[in-house]
Amino acid sequence: PTGVAALYFDNADQMRARRHLDLAREVAERVGKSLDVVRTAQDLADVLAPAFGDLAAVDLAHSVFDGDEPSKQLNGGNMGNAALAPASADWPAGIKRGESIPPLPDHPLLRSFRHGEPVVFGLDDFIAMVKDPQLIEYLVPRDTHSVMVAPLHARGHTLGAITAWRCGRSDPFTEDEADLMKQIASRSALAIDNARRYTREHRAAVALQQLL
Repeated sequence: PTGVAALYFDNADQMRARRHLDLAREVAERVGKSLDVVRTAQDLADVLAPAFGDLAAVDLAHSVFDGDEPSKQLNGGNMGNAALAPASADWPAGIKRGESIPPLPDHPLLRSFRHGEPVVFGLDDFIAMVKDPQLIEYLVPRDTHSVMVAPLHARGHTLGAITAWRCGRSDPFTEDEADLMKQIASRSALAIDNARRYTREHRAAVALQQLL
């Protein structure tokens, strides 16, 4: 009956909205408690997987790990993995804690990312973008069918990126979820930048102490 169908969709929408609200609340509560860059990145990844994606990774500009500002252009090569969740997952060879991310080719999808927007694409889109079977095997977790990448942008700097994957029978990412990820990335980027600035100030204080 029509009334039953309408009720079902209303309930589904309400449940989805509640899950999104719960996830945003958990990010607010857990991400930013530490002033350590890597710990903050790991807290973010742990919140996102498996609650948002089956797998999640946080990659940061190499300079951010040391407390310095990132370069204006980030495209792999000058980025390294800061956090993975779950750590016990069957990650591909190219995604390892502390390892550099290989450069990716220029593509319209990535241009949206550089303008501060999350990017959602399916495996076929990624294959068409990369055009390198070895690189795909190197970077894409097994059974992936949907990927979302969001920039971590704070105070005029792009610090890195969040990547979430959905695998197997999980539903593909939606535009609503991209909007949610944008909010999460914005809040989390500020937390990571706070940790970066603390790292820089602590390093400067230690250096000054050694001179005295």
